[in-house]
Amino acid sequence: MILNASARGLLITTLGYLTLIFSAAFAARQKPEIQPQQVTPKVQVTVNAALIPVVVRDAQGRAIGNLKKEDFQVFDRNKLQEISGFSIEKRGQELPVEGRSRT
Repeated sequence: MILNASARGLLITTLGYLTLIFSAAFAARQKPEIQPQQVTPKVQVTVNAALIPVVVRDAQGRAIGNLKKEDFQVFDRNKLQEISGFSIEKRGQELPVEGRSRT
């Protein structure tokens, strides 16, 4: 089959358009690449002891430092909890008090 220049140009243009159409159709059929989802780590722990810092002040706003373990009550979900350790800190210096373990 012998084609003149204009027919050959038309054939090449038509083949080009068909290639584009089939390429687009093929690309649309491909499954999209699945992006890995960011997984937020979940941390769950059981706590048997908690540090509860407390500052007790008098009516004039002065810190009271002569309190004892017996002067406090700690509740968790309305249940009275045992205070297993107790210490008094004055100006950043910790003073050991009865019941506090040394580790």
